[in-house]
Amino acid sequence: MPEQRGGVLATDLDGTVVDVNTFPYFVRFLTRRLVAERRPAALGALVAAGVLRKLHVLPHHAFKRLVCDLGAGVPADQVADWARTMLAEHGHPEVVAMVREWEGRTILTTAAPQVYADHLAAALDIPEVHASYVRQRTLVNNEGPQKTVRLRAAGLDRVDVFLTDDTVIDLPMAELADVVYEVRHGGRIREFEVRPGSGAGPA
Repeated sequence: MPEQRGGVLATDLDGTVVDVNTFPYFVRFLTRRLVAERRPAALGALVAAGVLRKLHVLPHHAFKRLVCDLGAGVPADQVADWARTMLAEHGHPEVVAMVREWEGRTILTTAAPQVYADHLAAALDIPEVHASYVRQRTLVNNEGPQKTVRLRAAGLDRVDVFLTDDTVIDLPMAELADVVYEVRHGGRIREFEVRPGSGAGPA
């Protein structure tokens, strides 16, 4: 477990804080809620989009935008319950402990939709969330370089610590961190060294 506890810590979500991709889990949860709430039009749109996505007819960003829109209609307390369950069942204990014990500023930076990332962050006691959202019917996907755009928009040029499971996609963020920790399979944490101009490698 890293000993540093102060400064700015930014962490990814899927594969980092939790050991799964949260998006399909949320889609299944959303489907159940639409059935329970008897919203046939919304349910039909979601199921049809899911089929088209599996057939590679509908691009992922379009499906994700629909999930963001429909997810916004689910009561917040139900999404919060789902988020707490996800964290309890799939959280990496060492990473969760590190995030919760951090004494400085913490940021959840993730490509996951804001509609549920906010609730996972709340369950982790993280007050600041940079996630994907819909603006003027367009998905703003918080992935790769977009994470650094959001970071700078929040008034930060660097972070002290960055946690990720993917040092390739998240390399732009890793390059802005003083220390990078890669979360490996099973939740093991190891320090990663970012070498200017040559990518990253184990420290």
